[in-house]
Amino acid sequence: GGVSESELRDVAELVRDDLLASPAVSAANLQGARDYEIDIEISERMLRKYGLSLRNVADIVRRENLELPGGTIRGESGEILLRGKNKRYVGDEIATLP
Repeated sequence: GGVSESELRDVAELVRDDLLASPAVSAANLQGARDYEIDIEISERMLRKYGLSLRNVADIVRRENLELPGGTIRGESGEILLRGKNKRYVGDEIATLP
């Protein structure tokens, strides 16, 4: 009903991660989920003001939007999959990049 596509994807990713943490599950993939897309508009004036090029901005956004595997923790009850998420999903988060 009233759940956004991004919220559904977030829940699906959590379920996938929980499944992958089970020793009985060897693979779990999301199907039908669209990739996120964010448009960033920057004026030439602002680029000049900060001494940046569009390539600089693209490199910063790429560097600051990483999702890295962190390994697993094994315990008596199974494994926990670790993942480092450093993604930004909304304009306000992109606007605060260093």
